[in-house]
Amino acid sequence: MSLDYSLSKNIQYCCVEDPAIQYCCVEDPAIQYCCVEDPAIQYCCVEDPAIQYCCVEDPAIQYCCVEDPAIQYCCVEDPAIQYCCVEDPAIQYCCVEDPAIQYCCVEDPAIQYCCVEDPAIHYCCVEDPAIQYCCVEDPAIQYCCVEDPAIQYCCVEDPAIQYCCVEDPALQYCCVEDPANV
Repeated sequence: MSLDYSLSKNIQYCCVEDPAIQYCCVEDPAIQYCCVEDPAIQYCCVEDPAIQYCCVEDPAIQYCCVEDPAIQYCCVEDPAIQYCCVEDPAIQYCCVEDPAIQYCCVEDPAIQYCCVEDPAIHYCCVEDPAIQYCCVEDPAIQYCCVEDPAIQYCCVEDPAIQYCCVEDPALQYCCVEDPANV
């Protein structure tokens, strides 16, 4: 799946420059879809803003997609991973049940977050619905999210990644500034 560059004036985008991934995001808030062009993954998202669901086309993975625009979630059916999906449209989250990871999920629709309990990650989430941010305390990652619910952007401070998201809530797109690919 490729982007229609004729739309570039109206739909700006950024791409991860890793040739093994070739990931791109459309910044148009009316569309907001992504395509991973890696032939080993062949991941695509439906561009219809009324649906906004994703499908993994890799037959080794299998997938399920909920096309109901009132739900809009996607879960991997890979039996090596297992998953749980909350179909309540007021919650809309998925959690991985992989015992190597472990997880907790808050089902309160005012919070809507998942936490990874893997001690190698040491992930925590703030439960205050007025804040709704998460920080990964792994010193190798140093991931943080801005608490302001009007902004809600994230920055990965790992110098090997230098990942940032645009603060403008009308755009909400991400760019990977990996210096190895710049």
